[in-house]
Amino acid sequence: MGQRQIKVLLENWDIGKLVSCRRLEKGVVNINWIVKTSQWKYVLRKTVHFKNTDDLKFELNYLIYLEEHNFPYRIPVPIKTKNKEDFLNSRVLIFGFMSTSKAKALNDLDIWNLENVQR
Repeated sequence: MGQRQIKVLLENWDIGKLVSCRRLEKGVVNINWIVKTSQWKYVLRKTVHFKNTDDLKFELNYLIYLEEHNFPYRIPVPIKTKNKEDFLNSRVLIFGFMSTSKAKALNDLDIWNLENVQR
């Protein structure tokens, strides 16, 4: 996907005008781009491993659940489109950019909490 296609896709979100973008090469499961707009930096993700949108909705609902229940780490929650959707039908979504410079490792309690969500 080129810069022109990304510019067109970004019109589905209220996140400003495209300034620059670059594809991240290390993605194994998804295809990701760092997108800088006139408002902020974002991650544009094209999901490729989901067979259907129900699986993607399940994963996104899980992330939203963790965020709403004060999980002790920042959670990448998708930014809603102008139509209030989490992603486009082409399985493209946007997250706010999260710097990894302040990331910390999960401890045993965090892992236990993840494993026991909604039990």
